[in-house]
Amino acid sequence: MAELPTDKLCKFFAVGGIVIAVLGGTVAVERFHQAELRRIDADEKANAAKAAYARLSAAIDRQVDLSKSVRAEANATKRAALLADFWKLNDETKLLMPAVDTAIVELKKHGDLNKHFAFMRTLWMYIGGVCVVLGTIASGLGFRSWRKQESQPRKMAGSQK
Repeated sequence: MAELPTDKLCKFFAVGGIVIAVLGGTVAVERFHQAELRRIDADEKANAAKAAYARLSAAIDRQVDLSKSVRAEANATKRAALLADFWKLNDETKLLMPAVDTAIVELKKHGDLNKHFAFMRTLWMYIGGVCVVLGTIASGLGFRSWRKQESQPRKMAGSQK
C-alpha cells in the first residue's frame, strides 16, 4: 500500500488552512459589503417610488378638499375660481398617474431586490464564517502534526537493524 507523504501533507494543511481562512474571510467580507451597498441602493429606489405615490396621494387629497369647498361655496365667482383650481389640479393629477403606475412597479421590484440582497448579505456572512472556522481547524491540525513530526527523532535508513 502506498503511503501518503505525511510531511508535505501536514505542511499543506497548515498553510492551506491559513489561506482558506484569510481568503474565505476576505472574499466573504467583500461580497457582504457589495450586497449591502446594492441593498441600500434598492432601498433608496423603493423610497423614491414611495415618494411619487405620496405626491399623488397629496394631490388627490387637495382635489377632494377643493371639491368639498366648491359644493359648500354659495358665491358664484368664488365657486368658479375654485372649479378652475379643481380642474387645474385634476390635470396635474392625471400627469402624476403614469409616474405612480411606474413607481408601484418599481416599488415591488426594488422591494424584492432588497430582500434578495439581504439574503445574499447573510449568506456571505455565513460562508465567510465557515471558511474561517474550517481554515483555522485545518491549519491547527496541520501545524500540530507538523510540530509532532519535527519533534520526533528521524530514523535513518540502514543505521538501525
